[in-house]
Amino acid sequence: MQEKKELNWVNVAKAISIITVLFVHTENYYGLKLGEINQFLCGFYVNAFFLISGYLLFRKQLNKPAIEAGSAQYIIGDGKKLIFSILYRLYIPMIIFSSIEFLPKIMITHRAFEFNALLIETVGAGTYWFTSALLIAEVIIALLLVTRRQNIGFYVVVLGIISSIGMYLYDIEIFHLHREPFFVSRGILACFFLGLGSLYWKYETWFDRVINKYTILLLIALYLYIAYLCPVAPRFMVSMGDMDVFGYFFGFLGSVILIWFCKQLPQIKTLTFVGRNSICFYFMSGALPITLSAIIKRFYPEVSSWGVFLVFSLTLIGAYIASLVIVKYLPWMLDIRKLRK
Repeated sequence: MQEKKELNWVNVAKAISIITVLFVHTENYYGLKLGEINQFLCGFYVNAFFLISGYLLFRKQLNKPAIEAGSAQYIIGDGKKLIFSILYRLYIPMIIFSSIEFLPKIMITHRAFEFNALLIETVGAGTYWFTSALLIAEVIIALLLVTRRQNIGFYVVVLGIISSIGMYLYDIEIFHLHREPFFVSRGILACFFLGLGSLYWKYETWFDRVINKYTILLLIALYLYIAYLCPVAPRFMVSMGDMDVFGYFFGFLGSVILIWFCKQLPQIKTLTFVGRNSICFYFMSGALPITLSAIIKRFYPEVSSWGVFLVFSLTLIGAYIASLVIVKYLPWMLDIRKLRK
């Protein structure tokens, strides 16, 4: 039963996160940003994805007797499986979806066709920054797991150091690139969030015990203070390659609050589907709002708040229907191994 409950909160948290991602992307492509709402969402909407990914990865890789098998056996066993899983779950689907949307996207945005751009955005994984960054971070963790250490502190510290290097490189403007292949800079910055996910997994029972209906109010108050009133604004935009230590704290705080709320919710079939297939929804978080925004603006050129919510609603419905079709009839698009079945 505990396993089922854990899986439920993970799916609900991923569902809420991807829905907020669709909303923020809709704002960007429609051309009207609702700043007050964004300030509330920004602490957790993408950061929670990274944290949960770290939680699941370390929970699977360290919570098993295989950790004692040694480095050599890991490399030819679980390590090899992990790398291929990253390839099948993230890299190949990125190539498939980015190839499908490349031509329609450049037509809608009136960009000239460039072969180099095609290579960077497809094979170079330069279209979907989040999955590219997650791929880089998971590969780095897969390499660290060769050490076969069970001490979570080791991974948190090393991943923190790696992300610190990323912050330094950003500050000296080495990584101020719009679309470097695989969004390497974002992947380096994302490492620490995955490390924080391992920390949450290790001390999950402590978090569950300490955070209750009273202490959660204090955490929410702190979160709102940082989001709206704090004189020193945190740098928390992994997507822009811009992070600082305060930003990691803000992201961790928002993610922990989100997880607590998700653990209080019952299983909801629709949210379970969205969470379980959140990567599929993410792959449509660019093409759908761009297309729908262009269509709506043809009839109503003046941007407005209701226009944002109209495009967002249509985007969410469209992504849900498309995901249903892909999951049922074209599952190989999300994992090419399913072609064998």
